[in-house]
Amino acid sequence: METKYVELKQLLPIIKEKLASDGSVIFTPNGTSMKPLIRNGIDEVELIRADTIKKNDIPLFVREDGSFVLHRIIRIKKDGTLIVRGDNQIVNERVNINQIIGKVKKIIRKDKTIEIESSKYRFYCLKSKLGYPFKYLYRKIRSGLAIIFHKIFKKK
Repeated sequence: METKYVELKQLLPIIKEKLASDGSVIFTPNGTSMKPLIRNGIDEVELIRADTIKKNDIPLFVREDGSFVLHRIIRIKKDGTLIVRGDNQIVNERVNINQIIGKVKKIIRKDKTIEIESSKYRFYCLKSKLGYPFKYLYRKIRSGLAIIFHKIFKKK
């Protein structure tokens, strides 16, 4: 059977309808912002309605430019604004609750399933949080060294 790829925006009305009736939707995300937790084009995620949102949830939201994004909630501000960040990124992003389509219930791999409510996932979030300062520092140093290297060795 041939696999047909369809853009998420084409399926958005069906996804919203399915989630509104307490159903779920499974799809394969593309992109590397949630790597290593969600692998580009390999892992699947099961999306459910986002009646409640809490720290460490992974909502699917739409940016103002129309792109669809899965990022972890780092913090929820008092005004309801969500602060999110991809596991493979160092920059936070603000998301309004009305941008959210649904949230990830589980991540499905060939040989295992990662439930978002599991202790294994909570441990992963803690490890990610503790490692963030080192990842941030490493990327800043690497980009600084790249600039220096370019200035020293650039062709004239």
